[in-house]
Amino acid sequence: MRYLYLAIINCVFLLSCSDGERSGYTAEGNDAYVDLSVCDDKTVLFSDVIDSIEYMPLETGEQCLIGYITKIIPVGDTIVVVDNERANRVFLYDMNGKFIRQISSRGDSPESYVSLRDVAIDKQGGCVFILDAATMRLLMFSMDGSFIKSVKLPFVAHAMEYIGGEKMVFYFKVKNPSLLNEKGKYPLLGLWDMKSEKLLHVGVYQDDEILQGAKVMSLNPLCMTSEGDVAFIQDACDTIYSVTMEGIKVKHIFYVNEDNRKNIQEYIGGLKGATNMKEALSLRKTYPFYTLQRQVFSGGIYVVGLVSADKSYMVFINEDKEMMVALGDKKTPMIKNDMDKISPFQMRAGDENGYVYSVIEPKDIILPQSIRLSPVLDSLRNRVDKNDNPIIVKFKMKKQW
Repeated sequence: MRYLYLAIINCVFLLSCSDGERSGYTAEGNDAYVDLSVCDDKTVLFSDVIDSIEYMPLETGEQCLIGYITKIIPVGDTIVVVDNERANRVFLYDMNGKFIRQISSRGDSPESYVSLRDVAIDKQGGCVFILDAATMRLLMFSMDGSFIKSVKLPFVAHAMEYIGGEKMVFYFKVKNPSLLNEKGKYPLLGLWDMKSEKLLHVGVYQDDEILQGAKVMSLNPLCMTSEGDVAFIQDACDTIYSVTMEGIKVKHIFYVNEDNRKNIQEYIGGLKGATNMKEALSLRKTYPFYTLQRQVFSGGIYVVGLVSADKSYMVFINEDKEMMVALGDKKTPMIKNDMDKISPFQMRAGDENGYVYSVIEPKDIILPQSIRLSPVLDSLRNRVDKNDNPIIVKFKMKKQW
């Protein structure tokens, strides 16, 4: 098949993220190391990896005005939509896009949040977790919106993912003095036991300079996988880490070329001397490198995006460890839509049924009638208004290519 590569590599080695702090992690199995240098520069077609495309216009009303969707969480026959940038609200819709309810709201009451940072779901237990960054609290609700309780956290967290067994994986973007280790560094990850209210594991240490320089925030930094672990990606890093009940280890290492490795090291080293954000961004241009930015798991299919200043990779890995790689630049897309010509493959979320979720705005399909669209999109074009809520796009992924 076109662009198909088997990730069978006989050597595994770690690429440094900061000052040797990875020495405590091991990569298990030959499939942990992904060598992108052997791949041809190709554009993958939608039809190579996608079976079908579905559209879900989200109901628009005074109770459910969405400014920008920052997170999507499919839960059975419903979908949780988070907007923590403009509306600062959490919405629950059914799979037809009909609004069901809002969960919690901004305020100063015990069941309200001050600053909506992130949302996670216990899909089996039917619990919604809301992370309030301003008050360092974890709020818990049932799916019907009923308040359960709130827990005060002893640290500042930026993102979270529920892993099961009443345990939560937290991503610490900022330094937490209480978590400082003997080497004077701060962990990025922690496994939190909600029963004992204690951290069971912490790991992936980076110093404060690197954290301050890594302002280009990776999308979907934490992602639940079909294997039951939580995958973690971070800007200025070429390694994906896996968080399990037992601890933290390397899941995948993406090797592009030697220049990429050297530039990451030069960038990290230069950050220690940078005094402001402008200098940090200047280093990014001086030492360009590929960085992990997006990831999603969908019914056994893992998709990850790597970007640089001028080129981008999109890597598809299936359950058989077969890998398809797409490479694009400013002129050539990584993955070309040959199915409906409209929807971009943005990778906002995935589910156990093999769907990847993306988002488009009504204006993306409100085009002149002279532009031919598919029958589905043509019908949608005539039904939506430019001021309506965003439209969720569901891509049904192929399991083999």
